[in-house]
Amino acid sequence: MINAGEIIRTCRKIKGISKRELAKKAGVSHATVYYIEAGQHTPRVDMLEWLVNACGFNLQITISERKGDE
Repeated sequence: MINAGEIIRTCRKIKGISKRELAKKAGVSHATVYYIEAGQHTPRVDMLEWLVNACGFNLQITISERKGDE
């Protein structure tokens, strides 16, 4: 399973931006980005979306019913 820190780090590295630059674009502290990427903080979904958007990506979460589960 992928975690929020891995998502943010991957997006940031693909776009070639630093933690500080991402923090500034997303309107959060540099420490926030650091702690999320280090796995020391799990962001709310809205913060994860801000960070992903600041990297130039869209966050999509899909929930669907699985077949065979009652």
